[in-house]
Amino acid sequence: MIMSRSLFMACLVAFLTPLVIGASSSNSLNWTLLSALPDALGFAGPYVGTHKGVLLVAGGANFPDKPPWYGGAKVWHDTVFALTRPNGAWKVAGRLPRALGYGVSLTTKKGVVCIGGGDAQRHYADSFLLKWEHGQITASPLPALPKPCANLCGA
Repeated sequence: MIMSRSLFMACLVAFLTPLVIGASSSNSLNWTLLSALPDALGFAGPYVGTHKGVLLVAGGANFPDKPPWYGGAKVWHDTVFALTRPNGAWKVAGRLPRALGYGVSLTTKKGVVCIGGGDAQRHYADSFLLKWEHGQITASPLPALPKPCANLCGA
């Protein structure tokens, strides 16, 4: 038992040492708060990514009338918000093909890939690419998933 604890501690120290050293280097992350989205409640399950240096937050769901524990109805959204500068203000940049949330989004050089998701009625197999072009959002269809999926993750 003592041997296994010692081995565990040695492995833990070996694993954490580069993280601690890296955290104190000049390459560490600096966090700052961005301005809040222009919606008092915010959104659960939006598609989020960046294209051409612009942060995009699209779709998602919330409970605008009252919380779910008081019988509030969940509402899905299709709004795409864009933040062009970290210290700037959000703007409505476009709309998704439908009100949708709880899919997965992946940032690529060509745009934000949005895969799957759902609304109040069902889940979807659809995939699409969001692009920031000339101050607007464009959405282009991509090949669909083999079956509808929501609550995904990806990298």
